[in-house]
Amino acid sequence: GKYGTETETETEAETETETEKWPAVAVLSDGRRLGVDVIVAATGVDASVRVDWLPTEHFPRGKDGGIAVTETFQSIGDPCVFAAGDAASAETRTADTSTHWFQMRTWSQARSSGTYVARVMVGDADSEAFGFNYELFTHTTIFFGKKCVLLGRYNGQKFGEEDAGDLKSYARSTFSDESDSPKDSGEVEPDVFRGGAAGSNQSKSTDTSTFVRVLLHKNKMVGAVLLGNTDLEETFENLILDQIDLARFGASLLDPEVDLEDYFD
Repeated sequence: GKYGTETETETEAETETETEKWPAVAVLSDGRRLGVDVIVAATGVDASVRVDWLPTEHFPRGKDGGIAVTETFQSIGDPCVFAAGDAASAETRTADTSTHWFQMRTWSQARSSGTYVARVMVGDADSEAFGFNYELFTHTTIFFGKKCVLLGRYNGQKFGEEDAGDLKSYARSTFSDESDSPKDSGEVEPDVFRGGAAGSNQSKSTDTSTFVRVLLHKNKMVGAVLLGNTDLEETFENLILDQIDLARFGASLLDPEVDLEDYFD
């Protein structure tokens, strides 16, 4: 009725006023407007549409819809047919818990698997995949203008509920400008180190902020996320591959005052 319409209009007006304070506005399917700092639009890859022309009775599919392949990327249905990149479902290699590699349909993986398949086809490579990295997942990209490096099982990939009790995560943030860093509450979280503001040589005109998060399983590093120029990629890669017991370090593993490169290299 009349009063309901007036109330709804007033509410909409209040919402628009509130969202004007934000840099961006997200409009939901039900018409609600939410003020946000930033909107991230992301898309995934549907493998099935790339291979739907192939008969499933001859070329079995993986759970994600791609062509199910062996460790050498040969179709399970016909070893004379190879699939690589987005079209392949590399469940055999992903399921191998002795490695820290898993399939993620990135351009770098597609290129690497394509090269590997070509070598297998001409007899220059086999399931051992010498010269190709199927031991450790690695991916480098740009995230909001910062270098982003993903290593290993950084988000707990390939772990099950039974492993939850053995997983531990540590994180640290460093800030290039003191005004950007969180206020010190007087209590220091045991698994977070913050630095780079006082007593550093970082230039305030350049954003040198960094973020580091590591994932440990039974005190051995299995994955890491690095944002910004941390110079820790090679060190963490070696720690993941070598499976060094890091129990004695605890959260100090990420202390910015500790030079991990010299210590472990």
